[in-house]
Amino acid sequence: MNQKEPDTRTKSSKTIPIVIIILIIGAAIGLFVYETWFSETSDEKVYVSSVSVLTGNLENGMRNRYQGVVESNNTWTAPVDQNRTIKEYKVAVGDTVEVGTVLLEYDNSEIEEAIANSKTELQRLNDDLASLNAELAELNTEVAEATDDLAREEASLEIQQKQIDIRSKNTEIAAKQQEITNQENTLQSTTLASEMAGVVKSIGADDGSGAITIVDVNTFQIKGRVNEQNLSSLYVGEKVIIYSRVSNDIHWKGKITKIDTDNATSSGDEYDDEDDEMTSSSNYPFYTSIKNTEGLAVGQHVYIEENVGQLKDKDASIIELDSYLIVDSDTDAPYVWADNGSGRLEKRSVTLGEYNEDADRFRIEDGLTMTDLLAQPEEDLKEGMKTVNSEEEDDQDSSEEDQDEDEADEDDDEE
Repeated sequence: MNQKEPDTRTKSSKTIPIVIIILIIGAAIGLFVYETWFSETSDEKVYVSSVSVLTGNLENGMRNRYQGVVESNNTWTAPVDQNRTIKEYKVAVGDTVEVGTVLLEYDNSEIEEAIANSKTELQRLNDDLASLNAELAELNTEVAEATDDLAREEASLEIQQKQIDIRSKNTEIAAKQQEITNQENTLQSTTLASEMAGVVKSIGADDGSGAITIVDVNTFQIKGRVNEQNLSSLYVGEKVIIYSRVSNDIHWKGKITKIDTDNATSSGDEYDDEDDEMTSSSNYPFYTSIKNTEGLAVGQHVYIEENVGQLKDKDASIIELDSYLIVDSDTDAPYVWADNGSGRLEKRSVTLGEYNEDADRFRIEDGLTMTDLLAQPEEDLKEGMKTVNSEEEDDQDSSEEDQDEDEADEDDDEE
């Protein structure tokens, strides 16, 4: 008995519309998701930077660095006698001196001549005094022998004047004797000795005073300069790191002791588009103390960097992130705004570790690598926003600027 076989073509024809319906529904859902997630944010963009830049954990560094020079914190200027001629300097710039080291020798020929002249003048004054005393004696004799009252009165008046002249002459003689004493004392000081141990920094001055400056090589400070744009980021008492220009592995620690806003210097002209004129940017000196001066020398050039705990970040595998970059850091679900790897913004959960109170940073135990790109948290950030790598854009801008400058140079050459 023959059985009727099922019609498979009928089942297949029924399956095709179902698949189409499923595909349509899937497309609709996809379109809905795209519209709800990307439509509002597709045209918006947010700038992101790599974790390595944000943490400053780069070989060449990304923090503000200021040029500095090592100075002595204790300086002594030798009191050179401006009334004497210097015969010979006994030291040179760079020499090390101790207390009592002879710095210079005076030329005594002038003072010896001055003493001789003073003694001649003293002899003249004494001769004048002797003459006045002789004249006074004669007047006293005249008064004693006078028989006429008028003659006696006239002689008495002359006696009074002579006595005044004698007192004045005695005053001149006393002053001249003191002058000779001072000159002879000066003659005994034929040299000038140092009152401080240190190194000779300078000899002579623009004003011709011949001054000698000694610096104490055991008490250092670093003098740096900060421009007006970064001035507000520094403060007295702030911890800093002083780096050798040879290697970042050579460094010292210190604190800012003074920011001298009263002695600004111009750093050159800048063009102001709004005012269509050239403006000057000011630099301000600031000073830092040093904890350990080993390896430093007066005049040595260094770099100064704010100490925000970067020395603890020497291990490239350790990430310490500024707290302001972490959202809900005080909850059980902290996160950051990160690039999802496809040029879109996402909330990235992170696991927090130890908190560095001095630097206001959290150790990131999990969730980030140095190459991840982060955005600074803002209220209007949304997942799905387009991300723009600020580092790549800066490089592009720099390249364009260099190209413009090259083209401008070529135009000048052609002209």
